[in-house]
Amino acid sequence: MANIGVLLDLDQGHIYPALGIAKKLTNLGHETILLGIPDVETYVREYGFQFHSIFEKVYPKGFLEVHRQMQRFSIEANGIQKITARPHINSILNGELPSTIAKLDLDLLIVTHSLCLETLVLYYKCPELKFIILTTWLRDSHLSPRFQCESILKVQREDMKSEILSFCESKSIKDVSAPLDGMPEMVACPKEFDLPEVNYNTETHFLNSCIRASVESTSFMNSINVPEGKKVLYASLGSQAVLFAEKAEKFCKLMLEFMELDSSSDFFLILSKGKDFTFKIFKSVPKNIKIVEWAHQLEVLKHSSLVISHGGLGTIKETISYCTPLLIIPMVNDEFNNGKRVEYHGLGKSANLENLNPAILASKVKEILNSSDIQENLKEMQKVFNKDDTSKFRNIIDNQLI
Repeated sequence: MANIGVLLDLDQGHIYPALGIAKKLTNLGHETILLGIPDVETYVREYGFQFHSIFEKVYPKGFLEVHRQMQRFSIEANGIQKITARPHINSILNGELPSTIAKLDLDLLIVTHSLCLETLVLYYKCPELKFIILTTWLRDSHLSPRFQCESILKVQREDMKSEILSFCESKSIKDVSAPLDGMPEMVACPKEFDLPEVNYNTETHFLNSCIRASVESTSFMNSINVPEGKKVLYASLGSQAVLFAEKAEKFCKLMLEFMELDSSSDFFLILSKGKDFTFKIFKSVPKNIKIVEWAHQLEVLKHSSLVISHGGLGTIKETISYCTPLLIIPMVNDEFNNGKRVEYHGLGKSANLENLNPAILASKVKEILNSSDIQENLKEMQKVFNKDDTSKFRNIIDNQLI
């Protein structure tokens, strides 16, 4: 059996599928260790995996909280999300991370799609190491790992860009990124959930849902005290709501107004708003709503009749795994296409936030909950998501270890 590392990025939506991959590796008997900055250790330890901290000087404990606030202030001031520099690249170029990889005696490194530039630099620094790209979202056809790497490299500081190109003995970004085309790419989602017109190259392999294992717990729902006989609706803004703060406030306001309708008297709403917002609208909250900064999502899904989500793929996959219908209200990035996927496969509905009011939302909720077709489609997609992909996964790993 091999020593395999999984290099994590900062976002929960990417970390949880990586934990699903780690579980698959462990089941195959491989020694698996997850590498990430100090702040992501909590997620890893909760599921019992080995963890090795990296880039501690660049990203000390507590960095993520500061990073979120910096994102928030930047967006509030400029109306945009700025692409930040990647100072940890220096820690790869100077040999810090390659030295760690050598000490851990890794045979294979699995790296999330958003870290394609890091993968490329490691490829040149560690010529004996094998790589696999892990894509945790259903990307557009043109957004290949190579394209992603080139896009990130282009926006780095000129001195950093020159140093990387010089180290790789190349004058061209296009030339230096070429090795990424030869690396296998695993997508942590079945292709059957994608839209039919999206095409990928032969090095792209689709797995099952790759959702994190459920940690048995009832403490969160016990703390909510849902009134007997009420149907639970779960609304979530995900872990990146700071990137769309204005829309997030409109979303929350809509939820509160919807729950004040007489037609919502049979519902109890759990609204997970994230840690970064204290909207004034929360000063007056209907009794049939519980607002939380964080929800134990897998525990909540067991009790939910409907999930109202911004459309992150992680939440969609976990919701389908519990056969719960979806209403997607997309905010940014791939969420709009995820909404289309949910509608195309008849797993729920998708709606533009700007076109919604409490009455329209109530109508959509009623339509979804009364649809037997949606329930049947969910059962079929659940089977696809739960399909055993052990043999396929083993072959991908073994082919890289040869």
